[in-house]
Amino acid sequence: VSRWQWSLCLIVVALALAFIAQTRGALVASPYFEGETGSFRYTGQGQANGSYYVTISVDFDNPIARKDYLDANRERGQTLLSPYAVYPVPLQITFATPISLQDARTLASETHVQVDSFALVGKSSQDHNKRGGHWEFGGLDRPVPGTQSMDPAGVNGEQLILEGVMVIQGAAADAAGLASLLADPRIYLVDTSEVELRTLIAQRHPSEAASSNLTVSVPSPFWNLDW
Repeated sequence: VSRWQWSLCLIVVALALAFIAQTRGALVASPYFEGETGSFRYTGQGQANGSYYVTISVDFDNPIARKDYLDANRERGQTLLSPYAVYPVPLQITFATPISLQDARTLASETHVQVDSFALVGKSSQDHNKRGGHWEFGGLDRPVPGTQSMDPAGVNGEQLILEGVMVIQGAAADAAGLASLLADPRIYLVDTSEVELRTLIAQRHPSEAASSNLTVSVPSPFWNLDW
């Protein structure tokens, strides 16, 4: 075997080893856990920085599943009015129909809700049957344009005409505020599933619960509502 053939063999072997190492690294699954309750399923996925992203899943297209989820949240909401409940309580509010941005601001102020993000919904300027949503991250005090582009390529100029706020994500500061939310007829769902989920993770998945950063994604049935 000549010197150049030997060198070529070494290069091929080195490349093969590098490929195997990369492949093995790609095949190593990130930490993962899952489970379910009587009203929802959840999955948790570990992130590169050691945090976990946990998703709650509900089949809102199934009337029975949706009712079970609503009932569970109503019951939990009443339980959280107990003087022994720990606040702030993370929650997500879904309205029965969109309310104005100003009404949403007033509601959050009167019920002491700390708002982290919110969703506005509306309909297409060209097709009233075509609906859309727009998320804003931060408090309700920020100005929001009344229209959003549905035509990023600039083909037909279609606009999303926003009708109001449909979802608010945040936390209730006290039981009085939560009680007001639960009694508000404009609200379809006060979702406190994150409270139950964090308790379950601590009980069922203690190693994952030890993570200093655990983000929970809660679903909203607003697409299934008539607005």
